[in-house]
Amino acid sequence: MPLVRRIRKRGANIVVEAHGEVLFAATGDVGRWQNRMSQRVRSFAAQAAPRNKRPRWAHYGKPLRTTFSASTTYQPGRMRVYSAIGSSAPHAYYVDQGTGVYNGSGPWAAKVLPPWQRGKGSLYEATWRPNGPKGKRVKPVMIKGQKGQGFFAEGLRRGFQSMRLRSFQVPGEGGPKISNAMNAIPTGMTDFKGNTPGDGAFRAELEQWREWRDAAWTRNNIGRNVRPERNPNPNPRLTRSQQAARQEAARLKAQREAQLRASREAAERRRKEAERKVKEAAERREAGRKKREREKAEREERDRKLREANDLRRGNESMRRAAYEYLHKIQQVYPDAAVTKATLADGVVVYRVTYTTPDGERHTQQWAYGYT
Repeated sequence: MPLVRRIRKRGANIVVEAHGEVLFAATGDVGRWQNRMSQRVRSFAAQAAPRNKRPRWAHYGKPLRTTFSASTTYQPGRMRVYSAIGSSAPHAYYVDQGTGVYNGSGPWAAKVLPPWQRGKGSLYEATWRPNGPKGKRVKPVMIKGQKGQGFFAEGLRRGFQSMRLRSFQVPGEGGPKISNAMNAIPTGMTDFKGNTPGDGAFRAELEQWREWRDAAWTRNNIGRNVRPERNPNPNPRLTRSQQAARQEAARLKAQREAQLRASREAAERRRKEAERKVKEAAERREAGRKKREREKAEREERDRKLREANDLRRGNESMRRAAYEYLHKIQQVYPDAAVTKATLADGVVVYRVTYTTPDGERHTQQWAYGYT
């Protein structure tokens, strides 16, 4: 509600109303300050987020650093402004807080681990059985977890520092503690077991990984924790079906290698195109910088000439007033005194006052701006 003050003085009656709610609107001082702070926290959190150095698969979605957003809610009636910074990537939750032994829980058995590289047969599936009469499930792989990166806390700390606010807690100080909020761990991280969604994109890539693994198994190029069965006959006589199977495997291998080469060539073209765009952008920035410097130098030269011209005009005017003041005084003694002027090459006007004394001696007094 507004604050009203009534002032009475010398017959005047003045009413002043102060509406503090305006400060907390979207365009108010507090609202704009809060929005500026939330955007800085979002930017700093994105900068502190890690980069994924492993192969990126299509079902991962956007890179983590491009998924951050900030939102500000304004409640002028309650004089409150709320801000929230988060990421739309589902894995941002545990990359920030850590998993397994690093967040207070324990290790867990992996279900699916992607290949180490594209085209490799190192896919791990806990339920997979290799071909053969004695095919057994692969050995379990225990996941220890990963350390929390804490990029949200780092973004909050740098955001407070950039706004000239204290980002630490003084011992014994009461009130809200920002350090407690930064050190708190979400309860949803307890007993984390992974959250990769089993959507269509993941299932499509899983089928491709299985093809790579099966082809590697056919070549005895095994994947994770798998040992192929020994062939009791090292030199068996191949049947037609076995020969056909080998030919089909060779054809599929050649096809996959051709696809891999095409993919690498396309990636190389994309890399060169990206480098070309970066180079052009750098050249544009450099050309813009040189243009701004040139325009700045031209402005400074124009300003310098304008200042010199103004100084010359004011100096000539000052010398003119001094010469005529002297002329008026000297005419009281020597009525034949006269003033003349001449303009020099640099624009300076020379004023000369000449007069003759009774003994016939001629005197000259002159004034010129910048000359002694």
